Amino acid sequence: ELPKMIAVKDANFSEVDAVFCCLPHGTTQ
Repeated sequence: ELPKMIAVKDANFSEVDAVFCCLPHGTTQ
């Protein structure tokens, strides 16, 4: 139930991926 997150990831996957990579949360998984 996270259409916003999916949309953002789809729009800025590269940027989001880099940001998530820096974050310790590991939301990418």
